[in-house]
Amino acid sequence: MTDASNAAQGKVAEGRFESTTQLMRQDQIEGHATEGRRIADMLNDPRPHVQSQVQDRGHAISNLKRINKAIEDQMPRAYAPHEMDIAIKRESELRKNWLQGMPTSSEMRRNPAGAVDKHRAWEARSKLDVLEWKNIRRRLLAGGNIDAPMDAKDVSNIEMFRPVGGAQEMNLHNAQIDGRNFHYPAQGPAIGRPFSDDEINVLHEYSPETVRLLCVADSETRDLIHETVQGIINDKAASVAADLEAKAKKGK
Repeated sequence: MTDASNAAQGKVAEGRFESTTQLMRQDQIEGHATEGRRIADMLNDPRPHVQSQVQDRGHAISNLKRINKAIEDQMPRAYAPHEMDIAIKRESELRKNWLQGMPTSSEMRRNPAGAVDKHRAWEARSKLDVLEWKNIRRRLLAGGNIDAPMDAKDVSNIEMFRPVGGAQEMNLHNAQIDGRNFHYPAQGPAIGRPFSDDEINVLHEYSPETVRLLCVADSETRDLIHETVQGIINDKAASVAADLEAKAKKGK
């Protein structure tokens, strides 16, 4: 079956209503659009001192094209009227499917013996159903068919539906008492995370040269820069908190 209303995503696998190629959340679209505008503004600014900051114009143009293509290909589009009822029915059907055998919140948090195998078995069985369900949810949101803000981040988050307790929950008496959280890599376009305005401001303050290199940096480099910037932001927050605490104690 081919999804005519979102043809840029290509063919849909046999037996499926929606593609399993990951679509972006609205915040991801906006983040990449902001990054694209930043690169375009730098490339199009005729001032010599700005152009001198673009060290590899060809690479910057390639990054801009990749960002624009990712947005075009992975932006959820509303379903056509004749697809709506089918999409809503399919969303409910898929959710019931992947909820079967899904590890509970306590199993994921406390990690009793056998929990890892249970999760792996569930993931292998449900992965494609989850991907299709996420895309349907995001397209329904794009069409205003889900009662949530357009920028809602959790509309396709399976954690909203993860079981709590129940007869199928494993024996937790042999669980790791300190708990254990499982972290899974976020899926999305492989062009690096966009930078927020706050992060860009930190880079301007600490390393203006790095800001000029962002438009040509590859995904791995951008991730490393992200980690460094977040470290600076966290250190600043901790310092402010310590100052406030010291002032509060002094005022007593």
